[in-house]
Amino acid sequence: INKNSFNSSELISLLGKFEYVSVELKYSSETSQIIIQQASDLKKTLGKKLRFSAYIEGISKIGMQFKNNKDLYKVRIGKKVTGISSNAFKGCTSLTKVSIHYSVTEIGSSAFDECKSLCEITIPSSITQISNSCFRCCSSLSEITIPSSVTSIQSNAFRSCTSLRQITIPSSVNKIGDHAFYGCYSLTQITIPSSITSIGNYTFSECSSLSQI
Repeated sequence: INKNSFNSSELISLLGKFEYVSVELKYSSETSQIIIQQASDLKKTLGKKLRFSAYIEGISKIGMQFKNNKDLYKVRIGKKVTGISSNAFKGCTSLTKVSIHYSVTEIGSSAFDECKSLCEITIPSSITQISNSCFRCCSSLSEITIPSSVTSIQSNAFRSCTSLRQITIPSSVNKIGDHAFYGCYSLTQITIPSSITSIGNYTFSECSSLSQI
C-alpha cells in the first residue's frame, strides 16, 4: 500500500469485509511519519483491529517515527539501513518479530525497550555491542542469539526479560554491564566465557531460577 491509497473508498470498502486485516507498509523516505499517521487514520475509519507490519528500506538511520506505536506487530529492516536510533521502537507493545539486515552496524540504547510482545529478533553479525537497556522489559523474549561480533553487553541490556530461559555469551564478549540480566527470573542457565574481564554490579540479581553458570 502506498501513501496515496489510504483515502480510497474502494480500499476501505474491501477491508471492511474482513474481521482482521494485516497491512505491510513500506517506508522508503524520511517522510514515513505521514504514512504512519494515515495508517492510524485507516484503523479509526474501519473501527476494528488492524495489524501493521513495516518494511523499512531507504532510510539510512531509523529515528523515533515508530516510538510508542501500539499497532505495529512486525518489522523487517532492509539493506540500506545502517543504524537504529536510541528509543526507536520503545514502547511498541504489540511488536512480536523483528529481522535486521547485516547492513545495520548500530542499535541504540533502549531501541526495543518495553516491547513486551517481542518474542523473536535476529541480531546481525555486524553489531558489536548490545546497548544500554536495548531489550529491557521485553517480557515475551524467551531466547536470543548474541552474535560473535559482539564485544560488550551494556547496562540493563536484558533487564526484566522475564521469559528469557537461557543465553550463551560468545567468547568475543569481554564486558557485561550493571544490571544487564537483572530480574530475568526464568533464566536457568548462562554460559560465561573466559574472555570476560568485567562483570558489573547486580548483573544477575533477582535471577531466582538460575542454577548453572
